[in-house]
Amino acid sequence: AVKIQSFVRCLQQHNKFLRLRHGFVILQATLRCRRTMFAYYFLLQSVSKVKARYRAYSVRKSIQKLLTERMKVYRRQIFILWKREHTSLAYRTKLWTILKKPSFTRHNVAETELRRLWNELQLMEDPDLDLGGDVGNDAVAKLSSKLGVSSSTYTACRGFDDSLEDDQDD
Repeated sequence: AVKIQSFVRCLQQHNKFLRLRHGFVILQATLRCRRTMFAYYFLLQSVSKVKARYRAYSVRKSIQKLLTERMKVYRRQIFILWKREHTSLAYRTKLWTILKKPSFTRHNVAETELRRLWNELQLMEDPDLDLGGDVGNDAVAKLSSKLGVSSSTYTACRGFDDSLEDDQDD
């Protein structure tokens, strides 16, 4: 009877050991799974941050290019219109230093000055209404459209370029 009792206790301890080992295997698998999932989600988050930073970088570069190209056109036309309006040299000097570098604020100043000159010289009542034909097909207008930036002043300015060049020779 002692041998049978010893065998049963041994069998019970062995089954208890198997259940314990199975539980540890499940626990280890769960921990490895959670560690792997954490690493995977960390990698996904890192990749999405890199992608977002690259998109922001490319948009900043596109906007910088857009502002640079627009400011070239605006400065040229402002200079021609100043000559036509006989604007004082003191005013020109103050504003010209502002218009040297492209930025949103300076771009807004340039557009405001263009609209002021157009109104003073009675060239156009509202540039948003009179777009001067099909001049919105250049690269800057397409980029403006792609970025969702208003291009009414730029389009009107491009429409005036040809007519002002003819007057500049006079």
